[in-house]
Amino acid sequence: MWAKCDMIQTVGLARCDRVRSGSKDGKRLYKVYKASPGFLKDVRSGLSIYLGIS
Repeated sequence: MWAKCDMIQTVGLARCDRVRSGSKDGKRLYKVYKASPGFLKDVRSGLSIYLGIS
């Protein structure tokens, strides 16, 4: 996984649960990912650095 911490966007959590990965037989396919606590900590750190808050 990766995070781009210099592009901040507010979205609803309901929109963050699945990633569309195409379709098969006319049906949409989605993948579900789960971020680890360590990854989320790194994202928060990156956002803090970008925003200039510690």
